[in-house]
Amino acid sequence: MSTPFFFKTVILIIFVGIIILNFYKIVLARRIICHKTDWNVQIKMEEMKGELCMSEQLKKKMMDMLDESGVGTLATIRNSKPFSRFMLFFYEDLTIYAATNKNTHKVEDIETNPNVHILLGLDVKNANGEYFEIEAKASIDSSPESRQKFWDEKLRNWLSGPDDPNYILLKLEPEHIRYFSKAGEHPEELSI
Repeated sequence: MSTPFFFKTVILIIFVGIIILNFYKIVLARRIICHKTDWNVQIKMEEMKGELCMSEQLKKKMMDMLDESGVGTLATIRNSKPFSRFMLFFYEDLTIYAATNKNTHKVEDIETNPNVHILLGLDVKNANGEYFEIEAKASIDSSPESRQKFWDEKLRNWLSGPDDPNYILLKLEPEHIRYFSKAGEHPEELSI
């Protein structure tokens, strides 16, 4: 083997190694690790020059959307078929709540299968606008504190008040969130 060929080979190997190392750094810097602890979702991400973590941005967008309208659809499973209905949603951190009467099919559905799907956003005025798809686990919350905290006068059409014996909350804990900034675009995703 000649000396010039040997040096060219070594330089090529070093160059390829540097490219692979830089690619690994980029992938590592964008990695998001999410885990649950004591009902709080803690999101860790390596510092990216003072920018908000993508998952924090998604969380803020979702909360802004819930603050703006609060209306979306909730799908449950009954007899292996999906059933959807419009709901008024509330939230605390990443946990979403929906008020309902305890004597409804959706409560029976959730007791049988806690997997639900939520759609938020996208209205008739803005058919190409942003929206969220959220896969969640549902449970029932009938505590007086939660019922009082999430009571909204808009619920009077279905329930008499926060002390109505039939008033319960569906506690919806997201497992996977997809955000579409525009219809037809690829989503930003967050698994929890």
